[in-house]
Order: sequence, then C-alpha cells, then structure tokens
Amino acid sequence: MIALTHITFAVATSLMLGATSTTTITLVGIGSLLPDIDYPKSTLGKLFLPISIYLNKKVGHRTLTHSLLVWVPLNLIGLYFYKPLFFITMGAISHLVLDSWNVSGVMLFNPFSEKLFVLAGRNYRIRSGSRPELILITIFLFMSLVMGHINTLGGARTIIQTTMASYNMAYENYSNQGLHISYIQGKLRFPNGYTKSGKWLVIGKNSRYMQLTILDEKRNKLIKIYEDAEFLKAVLLPTREKWQTLELSVPMELKSGNLFFRPGKSWRKAKPGDTVIGYLIHKVPIELEEFKRSYDY
Repeated sequence: MIALTHITFAVATSLMLGATSTTTITLVGIGSLLPDIDYPKSTLGKLFLPISIYLNKKVGHRTLTHSLLVWVPLNLIGLYFYKPLFFITMGAISHLVLDSWNVSGVMLFNPFSEKLFVLAGRNYRIRSGSRPELILITIFLFMSLVMGHINTLGGARTIIQTTMASYNMAYENYSNQGLHISYIQGKLRFPNGYTKSGKWLVIGKNSRYMQLTILDEKRNKLIKIYEDAEFLKAVLLPTREKWQTLELSVPMELKSGNLFFRPGKSWRKAKPGDTVIGYLIHKVPIELEEFKRSYDY
C-alpha cells in the first residue's frame, strides 16, 4: 500500500474511535508510515535513507518492522508510561492491518515465524498503486470527513444521546465526566403534573441509584430527581470547568463564598454563616472557620 492509503486509513480509524486532538491524529498518521522505514523507496525510507538502507539489507522488507512482536510491546509501554508512543504505535499497527490486505501479506510474528498473514483470498487482495487502492483512499477520506464532523458535535455517543434525550444515558454520561462541571438540558415533570423545559446545573449523585441533584438557579433551589421531579427528556452538557473539592471530617463554618456539600445521602447548598461537613464542591474560592458551639447556662 502507498503512504497516502496508510495515512488516510489510520486517521479515519482514529476518528472513528473518538480522537479529536490534532496532535493525537498527527501522531497516529506519522506512526502509520513507520513500518515502511525498512524500504528505501517508501516515503519515510527516503527521509531516513541511511537507516532504511541498513534495515533493508539487514532484515528485508515487511519482516521485523511489520511484526506485532515489535509494535504491541511498544504500544503497551506507551499506554501506561508515554501516551505519544501509544498513538504512534497505534498508527503502526494500523499499517500492519492494512498490509495484510495486500497481495503479498505480512509476517506478523517475525522473527519467530515467517508465516504470511492475509485478510482475504487472492482474488480480493489489493495491489499497491492499483485502482482498488485509489477507491480505498477515497473511502477513507470520506470516512475521515464524516467522523471529523461527528466528533466536533461531541461524538457519536453525544449525537445518539441528543436524539434519544434519555435521562439514563445522560446519567451514564455524567458518571464519566469526573469533576467536570455539567448541565442537563431537557424537560422536567413535577409531582403535580407541571412540566418545565430548561437547563439545570448538575450538583452530583445521591445515594439512591440513578438519582442526581440539580440546581434551579433562578429559584436557587436544589431538586432531587425522582423525588422532587423527573426528566421526560434529558441531554448532558459537559463543560471544561472543574469543581474544586474538599472533604471535612469535622464541622466548620462557611465565612465567605458559596458551596454545595453532602454530609450524608443527599446534597445541600451552603451560604456564609452555615455549618458544613462531609464532601464539599465549589466553583470559586471559599473561606472556612472552625465551628464554635454556643452554650446556654
């Protein structure tokens, strides 16, 4: 396969897996060319000709540099210790997958085995530089454009969630956000039958399964889902902001700022002068003071 085929396949695959960072996609694209450094006439071989000539004479083409035994260990090292290496080796592995569709196949377990691996029968393999390969490039380019657009909208999962507007999906999505501040947009129904559409700040989970506490900022009131109201439609809107957190094992008085705290099973809202304990979250800096009890004699 030619360099453009490998690059477009690697980029399309990374976008399908949800990659959005330009750096990540670039590293995957570069990695997709690495295995062909053993061939002096390849794109990367021409750039690093002395290395390419040496490898070609020493091990030949599509042998050691096309082996999973080289790239998978490096991939695992990158996964746990150095993410750029992980993305580069993912590109290299995509190169091996694509070359397995080539006429000559690939020795995936070289140097321990010279067995050639192929993805299809001889009549369905792709010859390098052929018309079917050009069709493949066109398909991969189209996939890249489509998936790139989908990812800018938040990815396939977000699109599905937006379409279905399911509270359960919004809850699961929220569970994956960590400390990122999120909102839920949708439609609430209250016990008296009244419905209201809007956007609410998500404060956090309660002890009850699938229960979130949200804030009605206009009324400055906390709402427990399933107790105070339920969502008919719900879409999670995460932000890049993060909550500041603190855990108190003893009660303290809030001197300045505003925060939310969970002393037990449910969330509460605190203003200056209130006593707080348990798990605290806040957006802006706060000031706490040791709680002083007063006694009547």
